[in-house]
Amino acid sequence: DVAFPVHSDPQMKLLARDPDGQPARDIYVHGKVDESRDYLEGVQTHEVQPAVVVSDGDGKVTRFWSWRSLFQGEELEKRMADKETIGAETTNREMDPGLVPVSVTALGAASSGQEDKTWIVNIRPDIDDLLPAILEDRPVKIAEVKTIAQVFEDHHDSLKKQGLLAHAAPASEH
Repeated sequence: DVAFPVHSDPQMKLLARDPDGQPARDIYVHGKVDESRDYLEGVQTHEVQPAVVVSDGDGKVTRFWSWRSLFQGEELEKRMADKETIGAETTNREMDPGLVPVSVTALGAASSGQEDKTWIVNIRPDIDDLLPAILEDRPVKIAEVKTIAQVFEDHHDSLKKQGLLAHAAPASEH
C-alpha cells in the first residue's frame, strides 16, 4: 500500500506518447505478442512491459523506470532479440520478452532469493523506495519481486486451478 495515487492503465490511455502517438519509445518496451505465446490468443494481442512513470502537474514526464532504464545503449534490444536464450527458458520455446535472463547482482537489485539469475519480468522498482526516490529526485532502487522458482510454482498452481497440465521447469544452470 502506498499513500499516493497509483494508476493502472490496461487500455494504455495514460501512456506517455511520442509525437506520432505511439507509446514513448525511450520509456516503454511494447509491441505485438509473439505468436509462439498461443495461450494469449483471443485474450491479448499487444503488450507494454512494466514501467513506472512520474509526471508533474502538467503531465510532463519527470522520471521513469522501465526495462529500458536497466541497460545502456542497445543491450536490451540485443537481449530481447536472442531467441535461443529466451526459448531455452521455457519447455515450449515461446518468445516471451519477460524471460530475458538477467543477473540480480549485476543490476544491483535487492533479492531474498539465493540464485543470481532471474528473468527481467521479475525486476521491478522497490515499492518502499518509490516515494523517497521521487522526493529526493533520484532513481528508484530495484528489487527482484519473485524468483524464477516462485514464478514456476505460481504458474503451475494457476494451470492446476484451470484444470490444465503443468509442465516441468527447464533444467537450471548450476
